[in-house]
Amino acid sequence: MNLIEKFKFDEQNAIYSIAGECKKKNINVFLVGGVVRDILLHRNCHDIDICMEGDPKDIITLLKDIKEYIYYDKFQTSTIFFNNGVKIDLITCRREIYNINGSLPEITPTTIKEDLYRRDFTINAIAYDILRGKLIDPFDGIKHIENKIIKSVHGESYLEDPTRIFRAFKYANRYNFPIYDKESIKYALKHKALDSISNDRIIREITLLCLEECWIKNILSCEKYGIFKLQHSKLCAENSICNFETFNDRIINLFVSIIEESDRDLFIYNSILNKEQRTAFKNYSKLMDIAKKKLEKSMDNYDLYIVLNKLSINEIKLLSYNRKLFYKLYNFITKMRNAALSVKGEHISQLGISNLRQYSSILNYLLKLKLNTGIIDEKNYLTNNLGEILNVIEYKDR
Repeated sequence: MNLIEKFKFDEQNAIYSIAGECKKKNINVFLVGGVVRDILLHRNCHDIDICMEGDPKDIITLLKDIKEYIYYDKFQTSTIFFNNGVKIDLITCRREIYNINGSLPEITPTTIKEDLYRRDFTINAIAYDILRGKLIDPFDGIKHIENKIIKSVHGESYLEDPTRIFRAFKYANRYNFPIYDKESIKYALKHKALDSISNDRIIREITLLCLEECWIKNILSCEKYGIFKLQHSKLCAENSICNFETFNDRIINLFVSIIEESDRDLFIYNSILNKEQRTAFKNYSKLMDIAKKKLEKSMDNYDLYIVLNKLSINEIKLLSYNRKLFYKLYNFITKMRNAALSVKGEHISQLGISNLRQYSSILNYLLKLKLNTGIIDEKNYLTNNLGEILNVIEYKDR
């Protein structure tokens, strides 16, 4: 089987360009990982990873059809952007040594077979030798694709790198393959494997789970294996404010669905999610307090606006899973959030008001009327009812 034929014409040219320079230098070069897996599964290929038994920088400088490249000296990896628009990750075959389970590995250059041993699952540990046109499959990955199973490359895999637990869920649900070594996952979790890695590494994997089409199944797999407990009525509760269309909304939905506060802390104390989102999560308890003390009580539009206009959109989306508040929030989002007066300070000045302290009171009064009664022409209303407005303001300030 010639795997290169499965690519588009421009992609083939880019691959052969790299392979040609490797051949001149007598360097073995391979397609590896997900791209090989997806070709064998008859799925579209997105990311092209090429592994070589040598340093990519020795090849990159010889390529004549590239636009630019990025090279990471520490890991001997590079991303190459070709003039025809193709992007390829070119990396050196490497061995990974985990001195402590959960730690980031030490990396040294090696052969393709040892490189495949470091990979997470057998279906991802298949290589295609570009120069010789043959598959390399030391761990029966092709057989496991045919038998539809997700199996780690070796017995210590989940302890060695616990992030593979999340990736097992991702591939199992994406391809509808059962996990062969689920007892190994349970063993790793029972022995607190996730405690050996940082919040950032955990959240990075959870975000990848939430980017998948079958993200709900991924999250349910996390619950099945005891990673966190969920309130199912919220996990599956779409609404028109927070509706799962974006990754951001899926993360919010997951956060409000998690029962234990200690598990929700993962979403607060990390550097992966954006700052606004982390701040909203940190304010969650305060938001729930505001909901009970203010928002759940009957409020007119203006009072609702004063409270909600101080909140970010992420905070409002968190509140949207409170059924008692939904219609109030929806009304705010669709009708009030961008409310703006046509009246400005200069208009008030033209009516002979010289006391600057009254400006704010007049504007707030008009905004309240606009939100609660729906007046459209605030300028005309102000001109025709100035005396009444001033009386109301004066009485209120006594």
